[in-house]
Amino acid sequence: MLQDKDRILKLLGSGLGGEVVSATVGCDPSYISQLMADEEFRSRVLAMRIESLTADTQRDRAIDEIEDVLIKKLKAGLDS
Repeated sequence: MLQDKDRILKLLGSGLGGEVVSATVGCDPSYISQLMADEEFRSRVLAMRIESLTADTQRDRAIDEIEDVLIKKLKAGLDS
């Protein structure tokens, strides 16, 4: 059961909803609700979600910077 709890934590932490996680793991949705009612478990899930969102935001910013450079180069090439 501990392995399932760790898997549930990772899936919820990645941003998946309780219904999807319960179907994936093969448990009753009420078990997910029970886990999320535990303050420590819920805090771990939220911390993982924040970490994931932060990483996604940093990646998006890096891609935006690359796009800005490419746009400037394309414009400079068109002006030539």
